[in-house]
Amino acid sequence: MTIQLTAILDIIPSRTVDFESALTALAKDAATEPGVLDYGFWRDPSHAGRYLLRELYADQTAVDTHMALPAVAAFVADLPGWLADDTHADLESTAALTRIPLSRSVMVSSLDGGRHA
Repeated sequence: MTIQLTAILDIIPSRTVDFESALTALAKDAATEPGVLDYGFWRDPSHAGRYLLRELYADQTAVDTHMALPAVAAFVADLPGWLADDTHADLESTAALTRIPLSRSVMVSSLDGGRHA
């Protein structure tokens, strides 16, 4: 069964460049990981610093493998310094239903480098 992880994060506006850079690197690495079906993030155009992250995995083994990587540990360690003071990371885990229908204009990154048909 596929596993979808989603998170909504509010990032300090002055830290968004660092956050996006680190997340883009994770997405590129995820593209080569077995069992990672999709790994993308989007910026909310109506709320400065708000992002939606979506990860799709083939199974729990793929999730566990990804989460155990040193690059993921480093990202998680840096995350508190990026999060806005009045927010927290909401992580949802669900069985995948469908691709999230977001506008191409709000896409920041994805496994295909932001190129969608």
